Amino acid sequence: MPLFRGQNGEVSQDDDDKTTRKLDRSPPSVPANDDMDFNLEEDPDTDLIHGSEPLPPINTTPVNGITPDISEDPKTRVIWDDNKKTSLWKNNKNTPDTPTEKIEPTPAPVQTAKDTMSDPVVGWVVVIDGPGKGSAMRLGYGMNSIGRANSERVCINFGDENISRTAHAVITYDPRGRKFYIQSGGNAMNLTYLAEQPVLTPTELNGLEEIVLGETKLRFVPFCGENFDWQDIN
Repeated sequence: MPLFRGQNGEVSQDDDDKTTRKLDRSPPSVPANDDMDFNLEEDPDTDLIHGSEPLPPINTTPVNGITPDISEDPKTRVIWDDNKKTSLWKNNKNTPDTPTEKIEPTPAPVQTAKDTMSDPVVGWVVVIDGPGKGSAMRLGYGMNSIGRANSERVCINFGDENISRTAHAVITYDPRGRKFYIQSGGNAMNLTYLAEQPVLTPTELNGLEEIVLGETKLRFVPFCGENFDWQDIN
């Protein structure tokens, strides 16, 4: 006999056969297996559904003077933008909100008039050729010993080892006579030359002469002399 399926899942024969069978629509049973474990509560790798876990405490520590406002929504997280460029501080008087931190410059050492006049300048020697070209060294009252040592009153230490360490030459200014003199030093192995001639005895300097020590050529520039001396100023 042909079978017919009804809307309710019932299968029946035609009118001649009144026997009716109901289909079993229950899911198939799963066979027992000792290796299968469906206890999710004991599985540490099981991810909890988002929202079921407790939220961590909110950090309300002020950042840059701003305290996060969490009064409206306790779940809100304040995110700070770390990619913002740092603002450069500018001293703009038209912006009152600009930081007013003032950096004091380091003051330069100041010489008092008393310290300056204890050894006033009376002239200079200027390197015009050789190591240290362009440098100028001051001359003072009395005897000015010239050498490479730092202890010399006129230190010329620019790499010319032909200059003696101490007393290669001496330039003297006589305040009474208002005149300059040059002579070789007592410790010099190399000679001192003035206008291409060796200085063997004290020789008067008039100004703008060329003096040669080793490989270094100097120009003598007087400041004091017949027309001016610091003693003329009260």
